[in-house]
Amino acid sequence: MTGGGHHHGHGGKGFRSALVLIAKAFVVKRFAKHKIVFFIAKTNKEDLLVLNEMVDSGRLNPVVDRTFPLTEAAEAYAYLEKGHAHGKIVITIDGA
Repeated sequence: MTGGGHHHGHGGKGFRSALVLIAKAFVVKRFAKHKIVFFIAKTNKEDLLVLNEMVDSGRLNPVVDRTFPLTEAAEAYAYLEKGHAHGKIVITIDGA
């Protein structure tokens, strides 16, 4: 990340996950030079359609770190838990 950038932390589900994300943000903030922004999103159909349009038009480019087949879901989760991911982890389902 370049100087003056923003780190957006998001994800999780439920109150406990939100507290963990907030705690991580406070720890990272002590060492980071960039601004940390935290938010919780509640998705709805209209917003997802807008995001889909943004991806299709190239205005939004999701970052995929690795793709795992469903048979390796446990390995994908372990990889994510170790903190190695620098993007989204995708689980693929054969025949889908």
